[in-house]
Amino acid sequence: MRLLHTKEFELYEFGGRKVPGYAILSHTWGNEEVSLQDIKTNRAVNLQGYEKVSKACLVAAADGFDYVWIDTCCIDKTSSAELSEALNSMYRWYQEAEECYAYLADVPHNSVNRVTGVTGPEFQKSRWFTRGWTLQELIAPLSVIFLDDEWQEFGTKSNLQRDISEITGIPGSFLLGDDLRHASVAQRMSWASKRETTRTEDLAYCLMGLFGIYMPMLYGEGERAFIRLQEEIMRVSDDHSLFAWRSTEDHGGILANSPAAFANSGNIIPVSPAYAASSPPTLSSRGIHLSLRFINDGQQGRGLAILHCTEIRKERMRLALHLRDVFLTNEDFVREQSTTLKLIDMEDINPSQHPLTSLYVRQWHPTRNRNWEGMEKCVLKLAGIDAQEAASRITKFDSNCDLSDGLIVMNMKAVPDGLLGRLVVLCRDGNLFQILLSKYGKSLSADISASTTDLQHIQDPNVLEKEGNDQDRIVKVLSDGQHVHIAIKKRVLLLRGERCLTGVVEISYSSTLKGVWLEHIAILEKGIREKTLLSYAAKRGLKTIFEHLLDREGIESESKGDFRTPLSWAAEGGQEEVVKHLLERGATLESKDKDGRAPLSWAAGSGHEAIVRLLLAKVAALEEIEKNIGDRKPLPRAGWQRLLPGTKVESKRNDGRVRRYWLMSEDRYGRTPLYRASMNGHIEVVKLLLEKGANVNAAIEDGSTPLHRASMNGHLESVKLLLEKGANVNTATKDGSTPLHRASYNGHLESVQLLLEKGANVNAATEDGLTPLHQASYNGHLESVKLLLEKGADVNAATRYRSTPLHRASYNGHLETVQLLLEKGANVNAAIRDGLTPLDYASKNGHFEVIKLLAATQEGG
Repeated sequence: MRLLHTKEFELYEFGGRKVPGYAILSHTWGNEEVSLQDIKTNRAVNLQGYEKVSKACLVAAADGFDYVWIDTCCIDKTSSAELSEALNSMYRWYQEAEECYAYLADVPHNSVNRVTGVTGPEFQKSRWFTRGWTLQELIAPLSVIFLDDEWQEFGTKSNLQRDISEITGIPGSFLLGDDLRHASVAQRMSWASKRETTRTEDLAYCLMGLFGIYMPMLYGEGERAFIRLQEEIMRVSDDHSLFAWRSTEDHGGILANSPAAFANSGNIIPVSPAYAASSPPTLSSRGIHLSLRFINDGQQGRGLAILHCTEIRKERMRLALHLRDVFLTNEDFVREQSTTLKLIDMEDINPSQHPLTSLYVRQWHPTRNRNWEGMEKCVLKLAGIDAQEAASRITKFDSNCDLSDGLIVMNMKAVPDGLLGRLVVLCRDGNLFQILLSKYGKSLSADISASTTDLQHIQDPNVLEKEGNDQDRIVKVLSDGQHVHIAIKKRVLLLRGERCLTGVVEISYSSTLKGVWLEHIAILEKGIREKTLLSYAAKRGLKTIFEHLLDREGIESESKGDFRTPLSWAAEGGQEEVVKHLLERGATLESKDKDGRAPLSWAAGSGHEAIVRLLLAKVAALEEIEKNIGDRKPLPRAGWQRLLPGTKVESKRNDGRVRRYWLMSEDRYGRTPLYRASMNGHIEVVKLLLEKGANVNAAIEDGSTPLHRASMNGHLESVKLLLEKGANVNTATKDGSTPLHRASYNGHLESVQLLLEKGANVNAATEDGLTPLHQASYNGHLESVKLLLEKGADVNAATRYRSTPLHRASYNGHLETVQLLLEKGANVNAAIRDGLTPLDYASKNGHFEVIKLLAATQEGG
């Protein structure tokens, strides 16, 4: 980083651990700000912004600082690489500053009473509280000194904390240094909901530090930046409050367009999944994949999806989203009624009637002006047969329903007699053709025709009535039992053209009802995860299509962009016969996709024990063959060290070990197949991987092990097995969190008990001083709190900010937990650094029963 010398007025560069102590300036930008180039060329003195820089240096120097960091002149903004690195590092730079000066140019001198600390309207309405970047500049530093328009100090973050909390909506504990991970995603977003930035993208970039996210800056992407931020948050957090927003923009996506959507989400907190473990949200081109309970209201696929979050003081309730099943397949959904979130009483929900459902929800749909020119259009209507003979269920669309970039479905008023339906396709090059669906007995057929007869109902001025049958456009009908799969392509079926398959329409014929049922429309360019028809068929076990395509596509064909092979898709989908077929054809076991995941990782994470067993058996068979062949020519030294760390370079027969290593190795996020199986509670897969030599203590980047994740998600049998196989019960993450911390935080009582029986340190503390008792108390897990106390947990353990378990239970209003802690000797008068007691915390959040209990205890003490 670059620092400005407060006396010499020169810029110096520092790296690594050599950065000296420095002060940092927070301000709002004005006219003629001084840039790095201005400092180097001595143009700075002629600019309006020079006074701000010189005054900042004077204030910092007076407090004994030789260096100060100012965003206007300490970053070379002409270098996009440096700017991106600086924006990613900025939260840390503010956090590590020894002092932060917040210069409020619109707060007049003497508008704040320096004796009483009473602030006036000028402070409360300061522009500084409305800007996006100043949010992290307020939260990150431990100390902030506020300066008025004459650069005179009128208060600090500590002594003005109550006023700042009222202005910003940020609880005082987080202003004064509490770990931001204890605030939900929705709460943190709400703090930024009323803030503004000059550039749209900065609404996302200014929040990266609050979530510990690092991502490249792409100015010009607009609202997409905030979507990328939310996608990155999903990779590191399972917090469903990310989806708990309200907006008048009913765009159908589950991700918000901006922080403004979280304006009323400041009271939303995550809760542990009730009754059963839930898989964490994952991102795909098909949408956000979630495991939720879906309550269908019987109105054309509409219903409520229950999130694992609630409002403060409504612990038995859960928030739910209004979703619509787009294709009536119970798989693909869009969000509706985005202005509301429904509160559901979980005592009214029967888990057996509403089990966890695996579903995809569209993540985002940008608002844009429709440009008809160059778009591909598809017209669909299943009709034209005797109504008394047919039972047709048609997915309801608006008159013009935009399903995906490049595909429009429009209703038609007429279909030629004798036809079940028709698909009319207009390609970007203007060629028009139609597919006619006919029924003969119990089977369906499709014919391609370039005729434009009866297309006058398409209300599009750009439709070109071209004649001539284009043989490059193929419709392939493949019969598979009672299902007919019709694949529509712009070029050729086998995707040898430059673009991917336009779409797949699956039409199912019912032998009991004389009709056709539209089951699914999927746009392979963006609508679903699989980017090719081959991978689509491999994951779903569509044997006829799969075998038809395999010879021409090849077993190692990769999906464009994500590098996933058919074996990878089949392993994820649990398609045992397809996996066997691919292995017999010589598919590469250790091939990895863009996220570093091998087929074994996908099978293990999805809990497909048979597939895991197949893949490992294939490795064993190959190793046996290699053993019988004898010595092999060794790889070069660098090759072995790259492929298999720790393997002796002189080894002449290590191919099998290399293959096993790659199979069992971590992905780009550090997660091994064992980690993924453990996090999802797939006990049989966990057992199998451990039997085959998986490293039970392998840790991801933050230090979490399979035991951490199994404990966190309450997978008791997995926890038990991992411990039996040598998992370190007291292993800690980089921030000092142990498996007992994770289990206690989520209230998994049986896991807490087992970990303690196996020697878990009941008073283990994180870097911030949090113990398992702090975690259980925060979420009001009464039985876990009891157990921890019985096992010797320190009832008055204090964090680095002097917060005790009683503070945390009082903050969230957990009355029974507060009562138990007091009975066990908790200090009712314990105060954090700014002097706040548990009573102050309870009062701030309006927990009246807790307030009465704490006040009575103080009086009686």
